[in-house]
Amino acid sequence: MADLAESLGQGDTEVTIADDGGPPSTAGLQTARGSAASEPQPPRPNRRAHPRYVARWRAALIDDRLRHLGRTENVSISGAAVLCDANLRPGQELNLYLEIPQKNSNQPAVFEALAVVMHSTLTPQGFRLGLSFRFYRGDSQSILRKALSSGNYRELLDPQYS
Repeated sequence: MADLAESLGQGDTEVTIADDGGPPSTAGLQTARGSAASEPQPPRPNRRAHPRYVARWRAALIDDRLRHLGRTENVSISGAAVLCDANLRPGQELNLYLEIPQKNSNQPAVFEALAVVMHSTLTPQGFRLGLSFRFYRGDSQSILRKALSSGNYRELLDPQYS
């Protein structure tokens, strides 16, 4: 083991690892190539189908029994990140309502969709829910497209959210 630690400190080395946890043998060997200093990883490609935009809109999430109020963090044409006080379970379907501010009106446009919870993460601000839109009600998809293409919202490029 000490020989392995010493050899890893000397730049590029080849290490033989037994995949059964026992001593190395000729059967079942793997070869790994590495270096002592970890190399920076390239940024992960954005795996999202649609760009996300920073948008802080009021949100209401309604399931069969309860209504939860929250605020969006970011929105795309296919989903949203919503902060709220409820820890909703992944796979849960709910009705989502968003108030989208309108530039020349005091009345917000209302977006309505059936959404499914993809994940829920506890943050200092509450639970951050990743929602995927399953079905748009009425002209909600065109309302959302118009808002996101208006130029009023900054595209989210942070790789942490990829």
